[in-house]
Amino acid sequence: MRMDEQFTLREATVSDIPVLVAHRRKMFEDIATAERTVYDPEKLTAMSHRYEHYLETHIPWKTLYAQLVIADEIIVASGCVTFVEWIPSPLHDNSERAYIHSVYVEPGYRGMGLCTLLMKTLCDELKTAGFFMAELHASDAGRPIYEKMGFKADTSMRLYL
Repeated sequence: MRMDEQFTLREATVSDIPVLVAHRRKMFEDIATAERTVYDPEKLTAMSHRYEHYLETHIPWKTLYAQLVIADEIIVASGCVTFVEWIPSPLHDNSERAYIHSVYVEPGYRGMGLCTLLMKTLCDELKTAGFFMAELHASDAGRPIYEKMGFKADTSMRLYL
């Protein structure tokens, strides 16, 4: 069966916020499991509430774009892009950055190419919109997929205060 016959893609709406929030929480739970650690459940719940509010604000304002993968009328994967105002650069005209985040595929649907399908769709939309670059932070599980797509580490540095 061809991928496009088994799965459909659509843009998320405000009514999809509960699934997007659940996927983000599951993403962090999966990362913690892979790293053999545990996130404080209260902090995960607090993060989920803040993320719900974030989505309620940004989806209607079109400062966040989310894509869903659906199988048998069930959302089985999702990913988001937040558009962040950024410092102008002589290298490009766009003063926004595209930050991809909250990419998640339900466990029973992993290994079927859905992350790649989702990421390709997000990146195609960004390219069409005039973005020259997309950024993300990768989990250990996601890194090989993103690298295969051409994502590369850059010169960014971070100081935790």
